Amino acid sequence: MASFDSLVLRVKQECPSLMDITATSAVRDAVREFLRSTEVWQTEIEYTLPGNTAFLDLSTLLPTDAEVMRISSAFAAGIPLRKATPDTLLKAKNRFVSSSTPRLILQRLLTFEVFPVNSVATEIKLNVILRPSKSSNYIDDAVLDEWEEGFAAATLFKLMMQPKKPWTNPESASFYRGRYFTNLSQAKGQALTANGAEQQQFNKFI
Repeated sequence: MASFDSLVLRVKQECPSLMDITATSAVRDAVREFLRSTEVWQTEIEYTLPGNTAFLDLSTLLPTDAEVMRISSAFAAGIPLRKATPDTLLKAKNRFVSSSTPRLILQRLLTFEVFPVNSVATEIKLNVILRPSKSSNYIDDAVLDEWEEGFAAATLFKLMMQPKKPWTNPESASFYRGRYFTNLSQAKGQALTANGAEQQQFNKFI
């Protein structure tokens, strides 16, 4: 994991009057929003779900200070899982009476629930989309290396558009706005390519 230090330094070079805490907060907010919009921070998690267990708690398997925005694909024992809503999961529980390989998965706030519950341990493989938590100043090294320009442009554009601040600069804000949206478009295209037909099918709720 890489810290936001290089981004903060870059932002302060353009906006020297910014306090460290303000610059860090602006960077964090911009990075979180960029990743929310683009979904370019993805990682694969493999997890052995014990028998007779419905809930997956992935908090110990995630990168430090990362939060899951959503799962983009899921498999149980090599079989694709379908995304369920609370209602469809409840209806499924009324249909299934015997344990077998899970077929459905429901994302909750901090955990994931699978159904039906297998009586034996099941290998679960998830592709998850992440972003830094609200208090984190760290991000995956590779993501920072690839999208540092976009993160910096997003931060500077939003800072320089703030009215009546020492760092307010509409002309420079317009320049960084263009760079921000260029990077945003490229990142969205990359994520769309990474999310193949399998993941796109998964994201259709049953």
